[in-house]
Amino acid sequence: MLRRIPIRWRLAAAFAVSMAALLLGLGAFVYLRVEDALRSSVDQALRAQSAESIGQREEGAILDSDARESGTIAQIVGPDGRVVRSDPATLPALLDPSAAAAARRGALLTTVSLGDGDLNSWRVLAVPDGERVLVLARPLRQTEETLHRLFGGLLVAGPIGLLLATLG
Repeated sequence: MLRRIPIRWRLAAAFAVSMAALLLGLGAFVYLRVEDALRSSVDQALRAQSAESIGQREEGAILDSDARESGTIAQIVGPDGRVVRSDPATLPALLDPSAAAAARRGALLTTVSLGDGDLNSWRVLAVPDGERVLVLARPLRQTEETLHRLFGGLLVAGPIGLLLATLG
C-alpha cells in the first residue's frame, strides 16, 4: 500500500510531520516563556508593593492610590490567623489560617481563586510583618486573557505556517 504512494508525497508527508512537531515545540516554548514573563511581572509588582506597605501599622490605608488603581488588594492578618485590616474593607480572607501561619515563618507566594469562572485567579504574596502577616494580591485576569489570545493566535498561525512550509 505504501509503495503505491509516490516518493514525492511520502517525502512531503514526512516533512509535514517533522515541521508540525517543530512548530508545536516552538509554540509551546513561546507560550511558556510569555506565561513566565507575565507571572514574574505580577510577582515583582507584589514584592515592590509589599516593601512599600510593610510596617504601616497605623490605621490609615494599607495601599496607596496607585496600587488600588492597579487592582491590588491587601490584608493584615493577626497572630491568631484572623484578618485585622483589609483594603477594601469588605474583602473575605485571602489565606486560610494554616497558610497565614506558614507566611509568618517566611514569604509565601501562591495563586488563589476568588469567585466563580476561569478568569478569577489572583496572585497572592504573604510576608511576615512582626507578629502580623501582610497579604497582597493582584488579579491575573489580564495575564490569563493575554495567554488565551496568544494560544488562539498560535492555533491559527501554526497550521497556516505548516501549510505554507509544506506547499512552499
